[in-house]
Amino acid sequence: MSELPVYRTRKDQWGNIVALGGDFGVISHPDAILSIQRGIDLYYVPLDGGSGSVVEVATGALGPYLRTNWDGTGRNNLADLPDC
Repeated sequence: MSELPVYRTRKDQWGNIVALGGDFGVISHPDAILSIQRGIDLYYVPLDGGSGSVVEVATGALGPYLRTNWDGTGRNNLADLPDC
């Protein structure tokens, strides 16, 4: 399994995460979801102090989506990353 750091995200007009960006390039959210679900890749957001927050697949009213929560608030912190 490849461990891939995520530094940026692409969002649609409503703020939904539609792609992840990092040194690996840009991967669409459907492709990232499949890669995570199949155990091919692990995406994470590097944090200060050398730790990281794993990007997970969650299920919402409209289907699966990507999320991470490094600050314990319950909100999706991927939205805090700069655009790619």
